[in-house]
Amino acid sequence: MASETRVSLVTGGTGFIGRCLVEALVARGDMVRVLGRRPVVCWRTAPRVDHMRADIAEPGVVEAALEGVDRVFHLAAATSGTPDYYQSVTVEGSERLLTVVAANGGGRVIFVSSASVYDAGSMTKGRMIDEDFPLERNPTARGLYARTKTESELRAHLFLNHPTVKLTIVRPGLVYGPRSKNVLNGAALSLRNRLLITTGTPEKPLPLIYINDLVDILIRIASSETAIGRIYNIAHPGMPTTEQFLKIYRELSGERRPTIDIPLPKLLPIFSVLDKLFSLLGRKSNYSYTAARLASSPIFSVEKIRRELGFEPQVGVREGLETIFSN
Repeated sequence: MASETRVSLVTGGTGFIGRCLVEALVARGDMVRVLGRRPVVCWRTAPRVDHMRADIAEPGVVEAALEGVDRVFHLAAATSGTPDYYQSVTVEGSERLLTVVAANGGGRVIFVSSASVYDAGSMTKGRMIDEDFPLERNPTARGLYARTKTESELRAHLFLNHPTVKLTIVRPGLVYGPRSKNVLNGAALSLRNRLLITTGTPEKPLPLIYINDLVDILIRIASSETAIGRIYNIAHPGMPTTEQFLKIYRELSGERRPTIDIPLPKLLPIFSVLDKLFSLLGRKSNYSYTAARLASSPIFSVEKIRRELGFEPQVGVREGLETIFSN
């Protein structure tokens, strides 16, 4: 994986995080090979961008994408589709990528995982989620995204101490910015664009990270020897509560939709009863597990990356939301 001119491969490079990362790498002088299915018109004439419009799960695509690159930012993951598609893209595609890197003699890989991999059943109010917090122990109770991201990361763990694959795994929190599809992710649900629904956890800290801060630290990690073989949480250390975030959001966005608060912490016994009733009917449900996860208020720790790499994000929640609503 060596060449005279530095070439970065970004898998999933046409997504929200990927596009911002590609633009930042090009601005720093990299040649960037992008593996992603969506068309990006401005890249057709961009001299420093080689866009491979393909699916990471297709035969031969990983091998072709890795040819001649110096480092890999692996972001590719399914966000819709069948269970088989999630498995082939998120799990098997990730494993194939690392296996081919190893077979080619190794190289630098930044593996972008997710905070969704943490065990929901172990989350309690005020509990610290650091990098040693257990990963999901009940994957069948989770959605396909969290389930396959967890499995793909577990497979990546086998390469953390590989002699030639210089791997770092990162777990970003809630990423937001001007191109984000759902700014309210983690804070509230939108019901048919008419109502906002909150979950009775106004004091829940939100592990937000502004897109530019995330991209900056990903690029720094790629050049850091200290980060090789490590796993890092990534979020802004000044995490606002749900209540604080929604207050700023309403102020800056002009949001006028009414909010309905469902007190999930108080309703957990009811969801447990529902699960038992469904079980008696021969049907499996995970209402209580899902509700407990949404109702939990753990604290997402970023002390490790601050201590080891000096990570101090520059954009707070108000400034970050202003960039979204000022356009």
